[in-house]
Amino acid sequence: MDGFTLSFTREPVVLPDASAVKEYLPPYRPKHAFIRASHPMAQGIAVLGGFIYSYFRYQQHLAARNALAAHEEAAAEFETLLREEGMKIGLLRLRVTRPWPGAAVSAALGGRKAVAVLDQNIAPGAGGIFMTEIRSALYGRKDAPPVLSYIGGLGGKEIGAAEFDQVAEDLRRAAAGGEVPPPRLLYTGPEAEKIHALLHIAGKE
Repeated sequence: MDGFTLSFTREPVVLPDASAVKEYLPPYRPKHAFIRASHPMAQGIAVLGGFIYSYFRYQQHLAARNALAAHEEAAAEFETLLREEGMKIGLLRLRVTRPWPGAAVSAALGGRKAVAVLDQNIAPGAGGIFMTEIRSALYGRKDAPPVLSYIGGLGGKEIGAAEFDQVAEDLRRAAAGGEVPPPRLLYTGPEAEKIHALLHIAGKE
């Protein structure tokens, strides 16, 4: 539907003749489409570590619900710990995304010293998807806080205390007028080593 809506429903499309395309473009010789032992590569790496498949759709449904609850519970527990340490912090959970509750988000987050958004999705080059929408909801406010973007839980990965500690430290710096970091993917030290190993195999390092 997106392709239909964004293409010829918006403007007329004229498809050139195949011979004209062949004459205009250079020969297509992809370097990444063939596996060669002399040039190893990795493509589509999205999950860190192993994976377990479920046999029943109902189990998958329960797993999805448990995953949502697990992230919420972990964030709530971390919020409690930070409050005990004297940090003024709160937790905002989106229950509805469409229609987008922009006014409610703006009212809840306007005037805060800093906001961290934890997305379980990623828009390559932009950070988390909800981060961009939350930042847009705050746009134009004189008291709009800095918005930090974090991506975690991809592929079912658990988010641990160490990652939340990093988020809290970044929030402290941003609230004190420090630099706002670029979007960050949350992972542990051993996972970082795996990522660098995969990047090396893929020829990206």
